[in-house]
Amino acid sequence: MTAHRGVTTLLATGVLAAVLATPAAAADTAADTVCPVSQMTKVWYGGAQDSWSFDACGDLTDRYDHLFYPGRMFNRSLQGRYDETVVVLQLRLRDLDYRPLAVDGDYGPQTAGAVARYQRNNGLVVDGTVGPRTWRELFGLGPA
Repeated sequence: MTAHRGVTTLLATGVLAAVLATPAAAADTAADTVCPVSQMTKVWYGGAQDSWSFDACGDLTDRYDHLFYPGRMFNRSLQGRYDETVVVLQLRLRDLDYRPLAVDGDYGPQTAGAVARYQRNNGLVVDGTVGPRTWRELFGLGPA
């Protein structure tokens, strides 16, 4: 099983999913300044980042080793917009088997529902929003 090393070392809550189908090319955004979901997923599961993606993504391996809470709430107000941090949330929720869940960077009803189920199962306030407490439970890290 290949798993993201930073999350694996930070969490003792469960086993990461062995396989995640790579999202279709349509899930990637055409804009050069947006990090494609396919690159994020590939690196999350231990693959090497393609050199062409460093301009849009930065060093994903380095980013994934430091998943501190970014200081803002994640909820349905982000619906309809691509957000790279939402991709990371979706990957983590999938690792924990909160499905069905598209990994597309859009904090829509599937993501909010998966977050609410995670919160309910872990004794958190169930609001479908990822704030500091839910983030800490998901990733093991609070604010930077």
